Amino acid sequence: MHRIFISLLVALPLVACAGVQRSAAQSAALLAADAQFDSDVAARGLDAWLDWFEDDVATWRNKEIVHGKETYRTTIGPLLVKPGNALRWVPMFADGDGVFGFTTGRWALHAKSDDGKEAIVETGTYCTVWHKQPDGTWKVVFDLGNDDRK
Repeated sequence: MHRIFISLLVALPLVACAGVQRSAAQSAALLAADAQFDSDVAARGLDAWLDWFEDDVATWRNKEIVHGKETYRTTIGPLLVKPGNALRWVPMFADGDGVFGFTTGRWALHAKSDDGKEAIVETGTYCTVWHKQPDGTWKVVFDLGNDDRK
């Protein structure tokens, strides 16, 4: 009995730590994916934005859930293709179960004024839900942002 107790005493923290390590690794992978998403959009704009989405990606627009990449092309597309504009974000927190995960963070919309100077036009927070693909990469299945002004 004493040996079983000692074995459990040693094994339980190891099992608990393995869960924490998995969660930490999961969080790190999601944060890295979100940071790469930001970098890709900064470099390639709308095409990169759409590449990171699953085909049936969803979001809320005007109190309704809308689906599909084309929804993003028509709603955020004009913002991303306007010369001088840049939507950038910083992921700050992530968690997941290995199949689905989420990231949250801060975003800022940068635009150039008529005199060519860059200004931050809007800022806010976001939450992105991710789905792990069969090849191990992550794609966005739901994306939502809030403007700080609201």
